[in-house]
Parts: sequence; structure tokens; C-alpha cells
Amino acid sequence: MLNYTVFTFKFGTALAVYEDDTIVYISLGSDNQELVQEMKSDFKAIDEPINANVDQKTMESLKHYLNNQETPQPKYSYHLFGTEFQRNVWDCLIQSKRGETFTYSGLAEKLGLGANSSRAVANAVGANKISILIPCHRILRKDGDLGGYRWGPDIKRKLLQEEAQSLNAV
Repeated sequence: MLNYTVFTFKFGTALAVYEDDTIVYISLGSDNQELVQEMKSDFKAIDEPINANVDQKTMESLKHYLNNQETPQPKYSYHLFGTEFQRNVWDCLIQSKRGETFTYSGLAEKLGLGANSSRAVANAVGANKISILIPCHRILRKDGDLGGYRWGPDIKRKLLQEEAQSLNAV
């Protein structure tokens, strides 16, 4: 059974969908109702209901990580809904180190693809439904600019700054 919870963290509000201790979706925002509506839209093809419920252990662990980026990311179980190509891109991002950034073409090359595969890589990154845990915020434009981010450049900038600060503190 899928469950969801909405909670606040230092960059705003988050909504997480999970089954047992497996996280399947995270969305960020500032309005609880908008987050719930977005989640319902993203899961409209799923027949089973998604219940407002809280697994305290999983959610407290997730909240702690979102509020303390300098701590090591907990080992969550993920269920990645995507193609094999998308999962390969996401796995590469998951394996990246805190503070490491990429361009789409750089990520394509890291995956053993040609730089001309950057659009396909960008589409895979954009399809990520487990934001922050799959660190798509680490993608920058070729010119070094922040580029886009589903939840806006301010949150992306804060995440990158926090990761850089945690590296400097070590």
C-alpha cells in the first residue's frame, strides 16, 4: 500500500510517497494542497489509493537528511519507476559525490555515451521522481550557470551551497 506524508524542512515543504520503507516519490514546494494535487496527478495511472499515513522511522530519517545535508545520506530503499536508460542515469547521479557537479554532456560521457546524447540524459534527469535523494540538482549548464530545476533556482542554489559548505567543513 502506498502512503504519503507532507512535512516541512529548511527549504520549504516536502511530500514523500513510500511503501513500507521504500521511497517512491519526493516533491518539494511551499503549499501542502498543491503538493498533494501534484502527487495525485503524477500517480493518476495507479489504481490503488494513496493514503495519508506516516512511517515515523522512514520520515524522520528523511527529514533529518533534508535538514542536515552535511550528514551522510541514509541508505534508503528506492523504487525507481523508469526505463533502463533512465535508471542508469539516476544510478550515476546517486553514485556521484557530494559537491560534484556535471553538465548533461559530461554526465553522458561518464555513462559511456557520446556528448551528443546530452538531450536524452537531460530528459532522464528531468524524469527523476525522487528529488534530492537522486541529486539532479548537481547538473549545471555548460557555461557554469545553474540552469533549470523543477523547484526553482533558489532551492538548487541552496542545495549546492550546502553541499559545498559540508565539503569545506571536513
